[in-house]
This record gives sequence, structure tokens and C-alpha cells, in this order.
Amino acid sequence: MTPAPAGIDGATLHFGKSTLKLADLPKTIAGRTNVIVGICAETFAPGIPLSVLPTLVEHTGSDAYVNFRPGETPVTTRLSGRGPIQKGRIGQDVDVTTLRHFDQATGLRVA
Repeated sequence: MTPAPAGIDGATLHFGKSTLKLADLPKTIAGRTNVIVGICAETFAPGIPLSVLPTLVEHTGSDAYVNFRPGETPVTTRLSGRGPIQKGRIGQDVDVTTLRHFDQATGLRVA
């Protein structure tokens, strides 16, 4: 899991210049202005679109690992290696149910 600091504005998470708009802000982080979001490689699946600029694409057969920086923190995601993935801006989908939220001051999970 990669910890990525995020600002919160309404139902939008801000990772540097990248944003992730949520249909509903989870109750666990409602009322906060910032949070650390735990992002797993499996987080990217059908869900909410996020446009990212990959810094590295590594094909390993049935999987492809894509590195990108939604803010200051590098993130690696695992995607199906069946489709064409190239360097350049690509749209990813985020399964927001897999995101974990942590308090920035204490590092403790917000549950």
C-alpha cells in the first residue's frame, strides 16, 4: 500500500495536480481538510475515472505495472497486460472501496 497525502474539498480528493471526484465522501473522512489515502496496486479497476501520466510501464506477461505520480508520492498500479498501455496520459478507474484513509497528524487509520 502506498500512502498518498490528499487534500479534501467537498467530495473531491486532491493529490497535487490530480483530483479524484467521489460520488459520496466516506463518513470516516467527512469534515476533514486533509487525509492520507492508502492506495493498493489493485485499487485501479472499474469505478471512478482518474487521468494519470505514467512515468513507467512494465509489461510482465499477463500483468502490466504502471508507475505514476498523482502528487508528490509515486504510485504503482497493476493492470491487465492484455490491452495496449503506453507512456502518455491514460485514464484509469479507481475502485474507491479499496482506498484506506489515515489521519495525517497521527498516521492512525480513520475507520
